[in-house]
Amino acid sequence: MPNDAGVRRPPSWILFTISVVGVTLITPIAPVIPDILRALDAPESAAGLILGAATLPGILLAPVIGVLADRWGRRRVLLPCLVLFAVAGSASALSTSVAMLAAIRFIQGIGAAGLINLVIVLIGDHWDGSDRVRMLGRNSAALTAGIAALPTMGGALADWLGWRGPFYLYPLVFLVLLAAVRTLPLDRPMASIGVGAQLKASGEVLRTPVVLGLFGLEVVVMVAIFGLILTVLPFHLEEAYGLSAGARGIFLGMPSLVSFWISLNIARITDRYGRFRAITVGLVVFGVSFFILGSPVPLLVLGAGALLWGLAEGLTFPALLDRITEAAGTESRGTVIAVGAGAVRLGQTVGPILGGVALVGIGAPIAFMAGAALLVVLAAAVAVGRARFG
Repeated sequence: MPNDAGVRRPPSWILFTISVVGVTLITPIAPVIPDILRALDAPESAAGLILGAATLPGILLAPVIGVLADRWGRRRVLLPCLVLFAVAGSASALSTSVAMLAAIRFIQGIGAAGLINLVIVLIGDHWDGSDRVRMLGRNSAALTAGIAALPTMGGALADWLGWRGPFYLYPLVFLVLLAAVRTLPLDRPMASIGVGAQLKASGEVLRTPVVLGLFGLEVVVMVAIFGLILTVLPFHLEEAYGLSAGARGIFLGMPSLVSFWISLNIARITDRYGRFRAITVGLVVFGVSFFILGSPVPLLVLGAGALLWGLAEGLTFPALLDRITEAAGTESRGTVIAVGAGAVRLGQTVGPILGGVALVGIGAPIAFMAGAALLVVLAAAVAVGRARFG
C-alpha cells in the first residue's frame, strides 16, 4: 500500500526508465573517451575532466534537491531535472573543445543530480519491507540493464557516426519527460515542519554511525568503479588488447548482465543471508575482479574478471540502498537519500580524476592492484562493524 491513501503509486516502469536515463550521464560516453580526446586534441589526463565535470554538481546539489523534494514534493523537483538533463545532454554534441564539452556536461550534471536518488525516494515512499527491497532490486536491475546496453550502444554509435555519436542519444530523454508528466502522480510535500526543524531531524539521522559508514562505503566503491573501470579500463583495453570503441563498449557492458540477474534476486539473497553478508561478499568479489583486471592475462580471463565485478555490483548496491532507505524517516527521506547521492557523486567525481592521474603516473595494472587491495581492506572494515550493517 502507498504511504498516503490519497496518493497513488507511480508506475514502476517510469521509475525504472528515469533511473536508466540517469546512468546515460556516463555509461555511453565512457568507452568513447579515448576517441573524444583524440578528436579534440587533448591529453589522456583530460579523461577525468570529461567524466568528472558531469558528476561534480551532484556533490552539493543532490542534498539541496533532496530538501526541496521533501518540502515541495517529488514530482515538482524531478520534472525540471529531466528538462535540464535533456537540454544540456543534447547540446553536448555541439562541443568543439574539451573545455566546452566539460562545461555543458557540468550543466547536464545539475539535472542528473535529481534523477536516480529521487526514484529511490519514491520507492521508499510507496513500498515497505520486502516489497521495498524487491523494488530496489528491480530498479538496480533496470540500471544494470542500461549499463549493459549503453556502453555497447555508445561504442557502436561512435564507430558509425564518430565521437559525437553517443551524444545523439540524449534527445530521446524528451520522450521520457513527456511520459513522466503523464504518469507521475501529483504529490504533496512530505515535510510538515519548518526548514530548520527539518534540517535538524535530517542531521540527527545523518550523524548516526551506521549512515556515515554506509555513505563512506558508497564513496570508496564509486571512486574505484569510476576511477578504474570507467576511466582507466577503456585505455587499458585499447593499449594492451587493441580493442576498438565498439569492442570496448561490449566489454564494459557485459558484466551488467550478471549484475542484472543478481539484482532481480537480491530480496531472496538478503532474506536468506542478510544485507551484511551481501555487502561484505560484494566488496571481496570487487577486490578479486580488480586483481584479475590488473594482471597480464588473456582477454578471455580478463572478461571473467569483468563478470565478477558485475556480481559484486549486484550484491552490494541494492543492499546498501535498502539499509540507507530504512534508516531515513518519511519526512527526511528525500534529504537523507539525497545526501547519500551527494556521497555517490563525490566518488564519481574524484574517481575519474584519480584515474586520469593514475594513467599518467603509475599505469593501469598497478592502479587496478591498488584498487583490489583497497576493496579487500574495506571488506574487512565492514566485517568489524557487522552489527551496524546487518
